[in-house]
Amino acid sequence: MILPACRSSVRRRFISVDSNGQPQIDLGDKGDDADDDTPDIAVPFRPNAGQRMLLANLHNRNIILKARQMGFSTLIEVMALDHALFNRDQEVVVIAHAKDAATKLYRKKVCFAYDRLPAFLRELVPTVERSQTQLVIANGSSIEVTSSARGGTPHFLHVSEMGKIAAKYPDKAVEITTGSLQGVPLSGLVFTESTAEGKSGAFYTMSDRAEKKAQAGDPLTLADYRFHFFAWWMMPDCRLPLDQAHRARISAKEHEYFDKVEGVMDVAIDLEQRAWYVNKRDSDFADSPDMMWREYPSTPDECWQASTEGNTSRRRSRVPARSTGSGAIPSSGTSPSTPSGTYAHLTTPRSGCISGSDPWITFLASCRAPARGCSDISSAAFFAKARSKISSG
Repeated sequence: MILPACRSSVRRRFISVDSNGQPQIDLGDKGDDADDDTPDIAVPFRPNAGQRMLLANLHNRNIILKARQMGFSTLIEVMALDHALFNRDQEVVVIAHAKDAATKLYRKKVCFAYDRLPAFLRELVPTVERSQTQLVIANGSSIEVTSSARGGTPHFLHVSEMGKIAAKYPDKAVEITTGSLQGVPLSGLVFTESTAEGKSGAFYTMSDRAEKKAQAGDPLTLADYRFHFFAWWMMPDCRLPLDQAHRARISAKEHEYFDKVEGVMDVAIDLEQRAWYVNKRDSDFADSPDMMWREYPSTPDECWQASTEGNTSRRRSRVPARSTGSGAIPSSGTSPSTPSGTYAHLTTPRSGCISGSDPWITFLASCRAPARGCSDISSAAFFAKARSKISSG
């Protein structure tokens, strides 16, 4: 449906349905961190690789440890709007770490998306109330975006930047874990996402437990969280052009670090990616290497490293001890390989969920059943009606 994309300092977003009634789902970059005064233009939204991986591996409760600017908060808001539009009497709640962040999520994602639905679709699911923080739909469902923990029984809950909340507002984090999260029924959907904010607090505890269950291969109950990790090397923009990559000075120690990451995560990190990482670290985080690990982690363990481990860690970032790659630098243009080892389940889409020319509807039809007893009209049926409407003129 919608996704902001920042290219050439212009933010671009959109939801659309093409001439065949197919939803156009296009996505480039996240755009969440763009300045509010950058111009908005509408473009199609299609999930990027990381977002498709999340869509293909959804669980009732999801915890997302990620690099920055990957677009997950925006994608989840699209899913939140979808849930409210196509299910009766659903309470959707989004909790952000700060009031201005909550306002931005509501105005520039939820409302922007709804307002750009084709007119006849909005006629099928009109709003009956619209405030500065809440959208109420005629089917009895609502979406509220807030910076405060709350009670109630939300059927769809998104906690954005839980790491920041736990680090800066520990009391609020306690209220969320003991209140908001407890109110979601087992049939509901929970998304708790954030970059890392230190090896303590509610987000670290939740992530650590979920990761250990994932590593152990333990079957998940509806009450368990599925662990999702998304690293910087999954993003296509995290690379330098080849001619610039050859200018980068990458030491033997740094190549050893990347080789170890390849072994742990079962991926190939090519020269352009290595050059981007070293350049970003030395240009933006020279005095605080822990910020690089936090903002652009290579492995889940790296997220939690702290500067107390020594300023010289810039040249010896620790990677979990496992077999390393071959040690060779991948040739230019080499795409990251499909993960196949310990972390494969964290990054590889399950087959059958995202496929064909209509991935969003395929996902809706095969990966997420509506909450029991509350289905109003399925998204697949809704867009089928849209196709009929468009084709008939």
